[in-house]
Amino acid sequence: MEKLTDIPEVIVFNDKYNNLLNKLKEEGAYFFIGAGFSRLYGYPSWRVLVDKIVDYFWNHKDQIKEEDQNKLTLSSIENFKNSSKYAYILDYLSSINTELFEEAIKVHLSINTEPEYKKRIGFITKLHSHTIGNIPKFKLLTTNLDTSIEDICKLESSKIEYKPEYFKVNPATRLYYLHGNIEKESKYWIVRQRDYLEKYLDPESPINIFLREIFQSKTVVFVGYGLEEYQILDSIARLGKSSKIHYAFKPVYEGNIHIIEYEEKILSDYYNIRFLKYKIEEKGWNVLIDNFKSLVDQCTQMPPIEEGSNDK
Repeated sequence: MEKLTDIPEVIVFNDKYNNLLNKLKEEGAYFFIGAGFSRLYGYPSWRVLVDKIVDYFWNHKDQIKEEDQNKLTLSSIENFKNSSKYAYILDYLSSINTELFEEAIKVHLSINTEPEYKKRIGFITKLHSHTIGNIPKFKLLTTNLDTSIEDICKLESSKIEYKPEYFKVNPATRLYYLHGNIEKESKYWIVRQRDYLEKYLDPESPINIFLREIFQSKTVVFVGYGLEEYQILDSIARLGKSSKIHYAFKPVYEGNIHIIEYEEKILSDYYNIRFLKYKIEEKGWNVLIDNFKSLVDQCTQMPPIEEGSNDK
C-alpha cells in the first residue's frame, strides 16, 4: 500500500509520465476544470453554495407567495444543510420561486470581489501568460458556472461556447461551459435535478454526443474535479475499450489515502482514468495550481521524449 510520504506535494513529470506527456505534446488535451479550481479564486464549493442559496431564500422569504411560504420552515432549512442531495434541494427551491432561485445563484456566483480573490490576481496573470491562456492545442471543459477560467485565459467570446446545441470539436473554440455560464441565459444552467435529467437522460442528447466524441478522440485531464457526476462518467463508460486513457489530479492526505488506491482501481478499470496524485498536507488545496502548472510547463518547454513509461 502506498504511503503518504511516497506522494509528492508537486509532481515532477519525469520519465514515469512519458505516455501522458507525449500525448499532450503531440495531440494537445482537454483540461476538464471542476469546482475545486474555482474555489481557489474565492468562489464557493457546491456545499457552501447550496447553504448560501438556502439562507438567501430564508432571508427573502417575504418575496415568496404566501401560500408557498409554509414550504420553507426552520426544520426544512436545517435538513437542507445536512443533506448532500444538492441538485434535489436546488430543484425544490426553484419550484417555490424560480426568480428568487436564479437571483440567489447570480448573487453568489457573479464576479467575486472578495479580498482573498483580489490577492490572487497577480498569480492568475502569471498562470495565464505561461500556460493555458495562449496555447491553442490546450482546450478547456468545465461544469462550473462561474467565470474564473475566463479571468485566467482572457478569451474572446467567439472562442467560448455554452449552448449544447453548438457543442462540437471545433479548432476555434477554446472553452466549453458544459453546464452553462452565470452571465448567460439560465435555460442553459445545469444545477437542478431536472436540468441533469433533461440534458443527460437521452444518450443522444447534444451534450452526451459531444462528450463521447471528446473522450473517444482526445486525452482529458481533470483538474479540481471530483469525478462524482455519474452523467459525465457515463459518457466514458459507454465507449468501453474505445475510450482513450484520461487523467485526474487527485489530492491525497492522511484522511483519504486508504481509499484512494481502491478508488483509483475502480476508475481505471471502468473509466480508463489514471490518477496524478499529489499531497496537500502542508500547503493545502492551493497546491493544485502548482501541479497543474508543472504539467503544462513540462509539455510546452521540453523536447519530445521517448515512449515507454508505466503510466499506461
